[in-house]
Amino acid sequence: MNTYHLLIILPILLLSAKLLGFLFKKINIPPVLGELCAGIVLGPSLLGLITPDKVLNILAEIGVVFLLFEVGLHTNVSRLLNTGKKPVIVAFIGFILPIILGFGMARCFDFSNLCALFIGGTLSATSIGISLRVLGDLNKQHTHEAQIVLGAAILDDIFGVLLLSILYSFAVQGTVSPLSVLILGSSTLLFIWLAPIFAKILFWSATQYVPAKAFTPFLLFLSLLFIFVFSLSAHCLGAPPIIGGFVAGIALSRQFGIKLKNTQNSQWIQRFNTMLKVDNTYFARLEKQIAPFIKIFTPIFFVMVGVSINFREIQGSSTGFWLLALSLFVVALLSKFLSGFFIKEPRKLQTLVGVAMVPRGEVGLIFASLGLSAGIFTSETYACLVFVVALTTFLPPFLLQYLYR
Repeated sequence: MNTYHLLIILPILLLSAKLLGFLFKKINIPPVLGELCAGIVLGPSLLGLITPDKVLNILAEIGVVFLLFEVGLHTNVSRLLNTGKKPVIVAFIGFILPIILGFGMARCFDFSNLCALFIGGTLSATSIGISLRVLGDLNKQHTHEAQIVLGAAILDDIFGVLLLSILYSFAVQGTVSPLSVLILGSSTLLFIWLAPIFAKILFWSATQYVPAKAFTPFLLFLSLLFIFVFSLSAHCLGAPPIIGGFVAGIALSRQFGIKLKNTQNSQWIQRFNTMLKVDNTYFARLEKQIAPFIKIFTPIFFVMVGVSINFREIQGSSTGFWLLALSLFVVALLSKFLSGFFIKEPRKLQTLVGVAMVPRGEVGLIFASLGLSAGIFTSETYACLVFVVALTTFLPPFLLQYLYR
């Protein structure tokens, strides 16, 4: 795609996303579905004006990084940590159950072990962007269940990257290195833990040495620097760049600190926590300055998710196609939905968490595309998985809205 083509496509893309998002909101449907539909209308499914392109995919990747930055910016770390082991349980069950059930269902249709594992891996992915955007549209992003979903979705992404690296290595080389998987997992977790503290110290240093008049424009530069550097660092570690965006948001959020029980250095810890906090004035300025970037880039991500779902590939005239597609859809729906019922919470909250974990979106399509490009999936199997990803992407927003009503 050349520059002139991009200058034509981008206004059409953004205008369509904004218009359909506004219309969907008017009829009480989450606006994110309007942006997804804009992608389907503009993409190869209908008009064919936009096709999956390297430049647009990069802009979409930046969009989801900004989305996770915004989520991190408004995340209360204490509340997130207070959810305890619940996100871990939801993430683990929501990751393992689809793999087991998806593998078993695929084997029932006489797929090979490797193909069945790729199908299970495709069903195990959760689209953190779609889940959190829907909760944001419903103004429920600060609820207890949203904190559980946030923690679970981040862990789910890390599990998904580990699985993807294992399956890809096995498909290409025929072997898997346990050491490389261990290094990838531990380095990612260490990055999530240490990076926000490093960024907070850097931010505090900037407030001490940069003149007050010059700090407002410098604040935007510093924020963008954190977002891109942390996203790049996450990518270099083998983790999704969106993890870097979330960590950057956490680093610049107001609620951040260290809690130690029965410590003799409580005064030192209190001083350190005071240094780590972002002043409300700076936080308000940062929100105002970063908002245009989020509003421009985030819709690109959701439109490109819609573009990547090509319904013309779904040419299921055979009974076998629909039997496989519907079987995998039931597995995809139930395996994620049941993950919410393994934590001790009221039934309604368990249901909300389970439904919020269902969307697959672009993450499932990455697994499916890798399986197709590696020659593991046939075009019909890939079409089945596209159908399943499409249904699990569009159904949860309606269910969440209904449950909250």
